[in-house]
Amino acid sequence: MSASKKLVPRRRFKGFEGAQIWKQSYFLQVIIHIIDFRGRTPKKLGMDWSECGFLALSALNVKNGYIDFSADAHYGDNNLYLKWMGGNELRKGQVIFTTEAPMGNVAQIPDDNGYILSQRTIAFEVNKSEITDDFLAILLKSPSIYNSLLMMTSGGTAKGVSQKSLSTLKINLPSSITEQTQIGEFFKKLDNLINTQQKKLEKAKTLKSAYLTEMFPSRGKLQPKLRFSGFKEDWNNKELVQLLKYEQPTKYIVNNVDYNDAYKIPVLTAGKSFILGYTNEKNNIYKANINNPVFIFDDFTTLSHYVDFPFKVKSSAIKILTLKNQNYNSVFVYYVLRNIMYVPQNHERHWISKFSKFEVSVTCEVEQQQIGNFFKLLDNKIALEQKKLDKLKNIKQAYLNEMFV
Repeated sequence: MSASKKLVPRRRFKGFEGAQIWKQSYFLQVIIHIIDFRGRTPKKLGMDWSECGFLALSALNVKNGYIDFSADAHYGDNNLYLKWMGGNELRKGQVIFTTEAPMGNVAQIPDDNGYILSQRTIAFEVNKSEITDDFLAILLKSPSIYNSLLMMTSGGTAKGVSQKSLSTLKINLPSSITEQTQIGEFFKKLDNLINTQQKKLEKAKTLKSAYLTEMFPSRGKLQPKLRFSGFKEDWNNKELVQLLKYEQPTKYIVNNVDYNDAYKIPVLTAGKSFILGYTNEKNNIYKANINNPVFIFDDFTTLSHYVDFPFKVKSSAIKILTLKNQNYNSVFVYYVLRNIMYVPQNHERHWISKFSKFEVSVTCEVEQQQIGNFFKLLDNKIALEQKKLDKLKNIKQAYLNEMFV
């Protein structure tokens, strides 16, 4: 492939299909100034954070595509703001970038309300005749640039990039500011859709968390705060061993860990990862289904997952739990299990020695069914919102691959 062919993206907006090839440049050739207050703290300025005022932007609240106003929120009063940012005030649309922990998050200043540029975050003042803010924001998220930045990182656990390494970064961009503007606006709209969908997902999760607190009795109580109409009786205390029986997972352990997404049978862990990959092994598959679900329980961390599809497992360090009484509602019992507030203190197996003996509150079977069905609907809602979010992210990734050189 010729060099000129390499500088033409696979997908361009109408009117630019036959336009000139993209140009190559060093990153700092299109940047007038980098605002970097590395190491600056209120204490070093003889001041302190305030309860309100100007939000400090750090690597903890600068997310990919937006600013999280609730994460690690610190504020400076007017005096701190002027002393810290004097002469380098951030403007609406300006691109900010996290240099480490995590490296590579990109967002834009959402308004002209004033912000303090804090730890591990830098801002770029662009040469507007060479590049737009919106295009720069999406360029830094493009696969080729992100991979180049990863190769430049230094450090141990917290990988980071420095201004010196940015001086060696090569970029490709349209010569036409008009084309840059169209690309930037397109991805900004896509990011807005993603952020809106992310908020819908978080709202559904928050709603579920609130209902879990309200619809199950708190410790030492025999009635929840919130109930369906018609139910007034106290719940009954039972040990988990009265509700659940366990099976060792040994026969269901996968033999080959060469996973492939083209295979059909998921390999599970009870940890946060849940699905490790997919196998084509056909023997010793646990045949869970919607009518016969199970819970997989991590014997060391006590994490658990509800499973209603066939699977294999990676490790023997789990228990496969099933209901002892089939009249009980599986979703209800699962959330009884999940609502247990316990933090493991030692690296030991927990189900037989401790967890199975924990006392929990259980209501009658009719109320169980209503509660279980209610949370099943909530889980389906969350799964749907997650699916929509994943689809939007995949669409964005596909466009990033096709619209950048």
